Formats: sequence, structure tokens, C-alpha cells
Amino acid sequence: MTEKEATVYIVDVGRSMGSKHHGRDESDLDWSMKYIWDKIATTVGTGRKTILGSVIALRTDATDNDYAKDSSYENISVLLPLGQ
Repeated sequence: MTEKEATVYIVDVGRSMGSKHHGRDESDLDWSMKYIWDKIATTVGTGRKTILGSVIALRTDATDNDYAKDSSYENISVLLPLGQ
């Protein structure tokens, strides 16, 4: 039986992520997204069909998730559902 692997990337997209820290010329969000895109590209590049991934954003303006009925899950959006 084939083993599957799942990676969920959780990204804070709140207003404070627009700040620049540690002497960088780019925002904290842009800096963190470079890491995430690099990891996703590396994973896709392997061509393995048993690797699943998902991207979830926190502190979004909208709410887009299966648990939105509960106020505890507001301002959370699933940008990329778990899949290949």
C-alpha cells in the first residue's frame, strides 16, 4: 500500500504582515511567501502523486472554510484545498 504525505501551509495575511523587519526591503508577508512558494515548487517538482498539499490563510477579510457557521472560525480562508 502506498503511503501518502500531506503538508498544510498556514499563512498570516493580517495587516501587521505588511511591516518590514530585520533590515529587509520586503514585507514580512512577501518574505514568508517566498519560502512557501519555494517549498510548493520543490514538492511539485518531485512529481510524486502521493504528496498532498493545502494553503490556509488566517486574518483574511472574508471567511471561506467548512466551519464558518461557528464564529470561532471567522476570517479563515482555505486558499487551496487539500489535494495533489
